[in-house]
Amino acid sequence: MLPVSSVSMANRSPVRRETAEMLVFGGLACLGTSLAGVWPLLMARRIEMEVPIMVLLTVWRAGVPIMTLNGKSQVMLFLIVMCALSHSPVWAAGTIIMDNFNDENINTSIWRNLDDDPIGENYPFRYPVERNGHLEIYNDGTQDDAAGLRTQINIPVEAYFQAQVSFNTSECAEQSGLFFSVHNFTTDYDHAVQYAMIANAVWEGRKWLVMKSSGTGDEDPVIEASESTLEDTGAFYITYDGGTIHFSHTGYGEENAICTVNISDWTDCTQVWLALTAWSNGTLLSGSGSYFDDFYLAIPEAELLHPLHLGLRYAYNRTDGDGVTNWTVAREFIEKMTANSMDYYRLRSWNYDNDGQYEVGGYLRSTQNAVYSYNPSDDDLQFQAAPVGTTWTLYEEHETGLNYKVIEIVAIEEVTVPYGTFWAYKHRRYRHNNTGDNSPYWYEWIVPGVGIIKEEDYWVEEGQTAPMVMELISISITGDFCGPSFGPPDGYVDVWDLMQFADHWHTRTGEGNWDAKFDLAGPSFADPDGYIDVWDLMVFADRWHEGERP
Repeated sequence: MLPVSSVSMANRSPVRRETAEMLVFGGLACLGTSLAGVWPLLMARRIEMEVPIMVLLTVWRAGVPIMTLNGKSQVMLFLIVMCALSHSPVWAAGTIIMDNFNDENINTSIWRNLDDDPIGENYPFRYPVERNGHLEIYNDGTQDDAAGLRTQINIPVEAYFQAQVSFNTSECAEQSGLFFSVHNFTTDYDHAVQYAMIANAVWEGRKWLVMKSSGTGDEDPVIEASESTLEDTGAFYITYDGGTIHFSHTGYGEENAICTVNISDWTDCTQVWLALTAWSNGTLLSGSGSYFDDFYLAIPEAELLHPLHLGLRYAYNRTDGDGVTNWTVAREFIEKMTANSMDYYRLRSWNYDNDGQYEVGGYLRSTQNAVYSYNPSDDDLQFQAAPVGTTWTLYEEHETGLNYKVIEIVAIEEVTVPYGTFWAYKHRRYRHNNTGDNSPYWYEWIVPGVGIIKEEDYWVEEGQTAPMVMELISISITGDFCGPSFGPPDGYVDVWDLMQFADHWHTRTGEGNWDAKFDLAGPSFADPDGYIDVWDLMVFADRWHEGERP
C-alpha cells in the first residue's frame, strides 16, 4: 500500500479559485475571436447561450462577478476560455519479454536463428535447442563458427531498454564461450558485421570480455575490456540508452558496468536487435553444463514507470478474503508540488476500507525505472523495475512499532485483472522492528507505463479475512466523462465532456439527473459535497485537454 494519512482537503489550495476566476474573466476579453471556432460545437449540441454576448460583456465591464451569472452561461463562457489551453500526454504501456527456455520448443514469436534461417533446418553440425530446461547450443567439433538466436523484435536506436540472461559456461573448452550482444539491424540482418557484446569465454584462461565491431566486412571485433575470472555461471546485463550500452555481469546501469560503449559510428543504424550466441574454435560448443537461461527484456515505452499527472484516476475492485464482500476503490492524483526542481503529485484514495472515506497520502514522483515518495532529506524508493531478488529497506514510523519496511521484487510475471493482461513486477512488502518481529506480507504488482494493477494484502484489520485482493478496473482522467458524440470516455478532456458536465449543472444528490461522477469537489476544494457547482467547474478546468488526444 502506498503511504496514506488522514489529511483534510479543506485548505489545500486557496489560490486555485482565484486562478479559475481569472481564467473566466480573461476569457471574456477574447470572447469575440473565440466564438467563431466554438459556435459549431454549441450548435451541434443545440445548447443556447442564455445571455447575449453583449450583455455578458456589459456585465463584466460593470464588475458583476461571473459567479452570479446563470449556470449554463458560466459553463459556456468557460468553454471559450479553455479552448485555447494545451494538452499533455498520459501514458503508453511498455514491453516486457521473458523466456525461461523450459518447454522443449524454441518460441518463434520471440526468436529466430542468428543467420535468419528457419530454426532447426540449417544446422547439421551446430544448432540451438531447448533441452533440460535451458537453451543449449551444440557443435559436433568440426565447425569453427558461432550459432545462436536473435530476437524477432527490432528496437529503435534512440530507445531505452534493459536486458539480461543467465548463463553457464562450465563445459566450454579453450577458445569457446557464450556471448550476449547488440546488433545493428541495417548491417547485421543476415550476417554479423556491426555489433557489441559481453562474453564469458575461455580464451587463454577464463575471462569476462566486452567487444565491439564497427567494420563493414568480416573484421575481428575490438576488445574493449578484458577481466580474468574463475566464474563460469552468472548473468549478463545490458543497459541500453539511446546508443550508449553499459555491459555488466553484476547489475544494470553505468555504476555496475564492466565497460560502456557507444555505437554512434555504426552505419545507418536506426534499429538494433539482441542475440544469444555460442562460439567455438572446432570444439564442443555447448552441452548440459554450458547453456543460456532466463532471458528478460524490458522496453519502457512510457516516460515514467508510474504515470503521474493531475486528474489521473484509477478504479479498483477490492474483495475480502471471504470471497463475498467486494467494493470499489478509487485513487487519484489531486495536487502538484515542485521541490528540488522535481515534480511530485499527491495521491488521494477513496473507500479503501469500504467506509466511503477519503484518505490523502504523500507526494510521489516517478522516473523511468522507479517510484519515490517525497522525503525532505532523501526521497523514499517505493517501486522499481529491477531484476527478481532486488531488495531494499525503508524506515517508517508506524503505530505498531514495526518501523522498517522491507520491499523485495519476488517475480516478473503475467497478471490478468479486469483492466487487461500485463507483465508486471511483483513487489512483496512487510514491516519489522529491531527485535525482528515481522508483520504479515502484502504484495503489489506494477506495470511500466500503466501503474499499480493489483494488490494482495495479508495484513488485514479486525473483521476482515486475508487475503484482501484489489484489482484494476479502469484508468481515467477526472473530467473525461464521454467521447465524441457523447460516446464512451476516450481518454481526453475536451468540449464533449464540458457539454455533458453542463447538462448536470446545479444538480444535487437524489435528483433525477444526479450523477456522482460530476461531483469533483466541495467548497474550497474540499471533498465532494453532493452538489454540482462552480467548485466542480474549477476542478474540471484544471483537467482541460489532459489525456491523449484521440
